Amino acid sequence: MRRKSLANFSGVLSVLVLAGLGAARLSAQSVDAPQPMGAEADVNCFGYVGPENEPFSGMLVSGDAVYEQSAFSFQDVVYATNGGIRAGDDYWLLAPRDEVFDIPNGRPIGRFTQYIGKAHALCVKDQVAILEITSACTDVPIGTMLKPFDPIPVPLARRTPSLNNCDEPSGKQVGTIVFSRDGIETLSDGTDVIIDIGADAGLAPGDFLTIFRYAVPHQYDIDFNGELRSYKADIAPPRTVLGELAVLTVGDHTATAQIITMSHAMQVGDLVEVK
Repeated sequence: MRRKSLANFSGVLSVLVLAGLGAARLSAQSVDAPQPMGAEADVNCFGYVGPENEPFSGMLVSGDAVYEQSAFSFQDVVYATNGGIRAGDDYWLLAPRDEVFDIPNGRPIGRFTQYIGKAHALCVKDQVAILEITSACTDVPIGTMLKPFDPIPVPLARRTPSLNNCDEPSGKQVGTIVFSRDGIETLSDGTDVIIDIGADAGLAPGDFLTIFRYAVPHQYDIDFNGELRSYKADIAPPRTVLGELAVLTVGDHTATAQIITMSHAMQVGDLVEVK
C-alpha cells in the first residue's frame, strides 16, 4: 500500500511540475507575444499626408435627409458626384485639411487628409452615386471627398526596452515630428503624430523610433546673480531621450505613429531615430 501511495504521489507531483512548466512557458510567451500598437481609431480615424492636388473618386453633394440635417452620420444615405465610383464597393470618407511642412527646412511636404468614415456604394445613376455611411469618426458634411477603401490593419509588434540618455544612438535614419492629431501642442503617451520619414527610410508598420532632442541651453539666460548672461557650450550637447513611438502606417516620405512611452513632454519639431 505504501509503495502504491508513493507511486501515486510521484505521478501527481510530475503532473504538477509539468503543469508549472507549461504555465511558465505560457507566461513567457504572453510577455513576448506581439501586441497591438494603437487601436482601430488610430488608423481608421486619423489620416495621412497626400499630394496637394490629390484626385478623388467623388464628393458628397447631398443626402436623402438633407432638408432636415446639414451633416450626416452612421447609416445615413448620401449622394455624391461620380468620379469612378462603382456600385457594391466601399469608399473612404475624407476631409482634406492643413498643409504639412517639413520643419527643418520649412518646405511643404503635402496636405494632411483626415479619415472621417466609410461608405458603401448602393448604386450609381449616371453622374450621381448613392451611398450608405457604414462608419463615421465624426460628422460627415457636404463637401466630404471619397476614394476607394483599402483596409488598414492595426500593426502588431514585440516591445523592446526603451532607450535612455546613456544609450548610444542607433546610427539609423533620423526624422522629425511634423504634425499632431487635432493640433495638440504638448505631446504625451497615446498621442498620434506624423513624422517626415517613411518608406524612404525603410520604415514598416510596427517599427519603433526613439524620440529625443538635444540638450542645448538658452543662448541668453539669467545667472545666479540675477544678471543676463550669454551661454555658449564648448562641447557638443548630449541628447535627451523623451520617449518612444510606434509606426502605424507608412507612406513614401511620411508615416503616422503613436507615442507609446514618455519620460518628458514632447512637441512638434522633436526628433525621432529608428531603433
